[in-house]
Amino acid sequence: IAAKIFVDGVVDSESALLLEPYSDAPGHQGESVWTQQALDDVVARLNAQGVQAHFHAVGDGAVRMALDAVDAARAGGQDVAARRNAITHLQLVAQADKPRLAELGVVAAVQPYWHYKVPQYWEAVEYTALGPRAETEYPLSSLAEAGALLAFASDYPVTPDPNPFLAIETAVTRNMPDGSMLELDNLADWNAPATLLAAEERLSVRQAIRGFTANAAYAIDEEDVTGSLEVGKSADLVVIDQDLMAIDPLDISDTRVLRTYFQGRLVYAE
Repeated sequence: IAAKIFVDGVVDSESALLLEPYSDAPGHQGESVWTQQALDDVVARLNAQGVQAHFHAVGDGAVRMALDAVDAARAGGQDVAARRNAITHLQLVAQADKPRLAELGVVAAVQPYWHYKVPQYWEAVEYTALGPRAETEYPLSSLAEAGALLAFASDYPVTPDPNPFLAIETAVTRNMPDGSMLELDNLADWNAPATLLAAEERLSVRQAIRGFTANAAYAIDEEDVTGSLEVGKSADLVVIDQDLMAIDPLDISDTRVLRTYFQGRLVYAE
């Protein structure tokens, strides 16, 4: 069982809570509906009842508030790691806070679909609001290197096409996965600079696949049931038309599902 907690808003409306002011609005750092003490109290109460706290936190200020609340619950005697509290979105994360996710057992519930410089949007909205901080948005590899568990999600319907292969490709390339969505040509080079966002945050294909499988199952306390193919687990799997580990990363989003099995039973065939 999980409870969703909105710590802040979004960068688009400059309601995401930042540690430093917005680049185009000196003195304005966004906002939160919570005081730190109120957030601490509700997280401690949730965890005491065995409920996972699932935080919406976009700005680095909101991420810190969420982590501080989990830390306060731990200091109060709660087994926070067992609760598998999660922070979703994580658009900006202060460097000092990255290792805290692993230390507190907080899952990084991320949406790699968004992890590139969206044409006509990134520069006009995100860079305008954040300045150079926009170049460090949506960390992935640095969170993984700090020990955080990455669980992938789409935030549907915010992401209109929740096809996981789009997210896997974007997590690996940190570049535009499908130009047709924006009436553009597909990329021929995954290092094309115009839409490349923080290449140092790229994941391996294996890491990205785990985001939708084993790690996602762990995030919802189902790793003993699904998320990997092992004796005693549910046989939930897809058969696809290409080997993701061997192909050009720019071709991952073209992957077709040939068959889908749920609990060992064929439920879809192309």
